[in-house]
Amino acid sequence: MEKFDAPVEATTPSLEALQAYSMGGRTRRRKGDADAIPFFKRAIELDPDFALAYAGLSLAYFNLNQAGLAAENATKAYELRDRVSERER
Repeated sequence: MEKFDAPVEATTPSLEALQAYSMGGRTRRRKGDADAIPFFKRAIELDPDFALAYAGLSLAYFNLNQAGLAAENATKAYELRDRVSERER
């Protein structure tokens, strides 16, 4: 995002939630999934309807072989699909 100055497509009314979600993505790329989880959880805490944050958390858990938590968060993200933009779907 910073490197290419591209806008983030994520549906949330909370700037703080968006910042936490973005930090989760950066942390995942730089340090790994385990370190990214607290950022995705914080984004969800700030906006419980933030579908992409649930999807990010689901992916992190999946990559850490925590299938139950991955499925739980993927299900929640899917349930919130009507709250996201067409691009996010």
